[in-house]
Amino acid sequence: MSHLRKTKLESLIQAIIAKFLNEARLRWGVSDLITVDQVFLAADLKSGQIWVSFIPHTKGLAEKNFAVLERHMADIQREVFHQLSIKRVPKLTIKLADPEQSFRLQEIFDTLEGHGNDSGTNSHDPESGKQDPAGNA
Repeated sequence: MSHLRKTKLESLIQAIIAKFLNEARLRWGVSDLITVDQVFLAADLKSGQIWVSFIPHTKGLAEKNFAVLERHMADIQREVFHQLSIKRVPKLTIKLADPEQSFRLQEIFDTLEGHGNDSGTNSHDPESGKQDPAGNA
């Protein structure tokens, strides 16, 4: 399977689950907002992981709400099956994301993307004490 197709399927599953959880959360007794942070599919598309978090995030309440989602995993899987028109729908598992860690990772990704857009120039790195090729400090 092409990487582009896998990425599109991950995004589609993420959108389906986010909409479904937003509609079902109050019926299930979850008052916090549920965010679907990421969906990762295996290369063979037979399995996948759904990473969710809750807003506001308090550790004890997030774990309680997560347990509710785990109990309704069959409903989530069924919704994905009904919404997708593909031959084999991946077997999904759910994971609780740490929003603080996710925030730090996003900062790192943003930093890396910013360095990738420097058009190949090496600027001064204050932490390493190195100079750019032109000899500037």
